[in-house]
Amino acid sequence: MSIYIYIYIYIYMMISCSLSGNYCSDKKPSAVNWIEGRGKSVVCEAIIKGDVVRKVLKTNVGALVELNMLKNLTGSAMAGALGGFNAQASNIVSAIYIATGQDPAQNVESSHCITMMEPLNGGEDLHVSVTMPSIEVIHIDNSYLTRLCSLNQTWQLKLLDGCRMLWLVSNLLI
Repeated sequence: MSIYIYIYIYIYMMISCSLSGNYCSDKKPSAVNWIEGRGKSVVCEAIIKGDVVRKVLKTNVGALVELNMLKNLTGSAMAGALGGFNAQASNIVSAIYIATGQDPAQNVESSHCITMMEPLNGGEDLHVSVTMPSIEVIHIDNSYLTRLCSLNQTWQLKLLDGCRMLWLVSNLLI
């Protein structure tokens, strides 16, 4: 068979099909993932005492609440952000994914995050909440997992377990 016939049969006569209508929007920011979630949805919140805000963070509760509103909420909305109402969630998610053997390209939808702050107790203390509706992580049975060192360490540390990951993220977002 000549090369021309081979190319014609195997390339030009090729039938393409797709198993996905791309509604899953894999590796693309989308409203459907922000609204319905994809993977794990996690909410983590903390109350930071006013003296910690003043002594450790060297600021006050009112200033942090205003900064969050102006930068993370208003600035992100003006930029047309889709699920990016936060400070640097993508960098943190990417670093964790690379360190633990996850697919770093999944950070696109896994970085959907909103950080909210509000004063408590008459403005003395700070309430912080971080919502991440679509954290995508792989699930592999333990026999395969033991062959992948970084994933095995992740499994043992349970780093990707619920609020433990969000605790880390929320501490780095403030």
